[in-house]
Amino acid sequence: MSTIKANAIIDAAGGNTATINGITPALSSQAQAIAGTDNTTMMTPLRVSQGITTSPVLAAIAGASATSVGTYMTAVVAIGTAYTIGATVSGSLLNPAGSYIYDATSGSPQTQTVGAAQTGTWRLMGGCGYIYGQISTLWLRIS
Repeated sequence: MSTIKANAIIDAAGGNTATINGITPALSSQAQAIAGTDNTTMMTPLRVSQGITTSPVLAAIAGASATSVGTYMTAVVAIGTAYTIGATVSGSLLNPAGSYIYDATSGSPQTQTVGAAQTGTWRLMGGCGYIYGQISTLWLRIS
């Protein structure tokens, strides 16, 4: 078994002065860190941070339209149906919903739906028991 000895010196200006076993490897640029496709240059902690915080994934999430695949929604499902976490249902069974409300007149919980049935397939990310009426919970669109 051989031992690798490293003596890395990286200057404050971000230059390529790192030396490992007498070899000076190329350090990644910010553009390489963001692209995440280069497997031949070394990543410094700064470049890792830049690759994460300026990730195309974050930009895609920020630009996603409501109810597109990968987005979340609080919604209610058909009355009388209980699902367990991880269950998947057709969007046609879900209506976007507001918060849980207790109706003092009828003595039962009520949920305010605020939109029409959805499209696609959704995964249950919270609890969805059935108690007197519809209960809103968190759903993730998966297709």
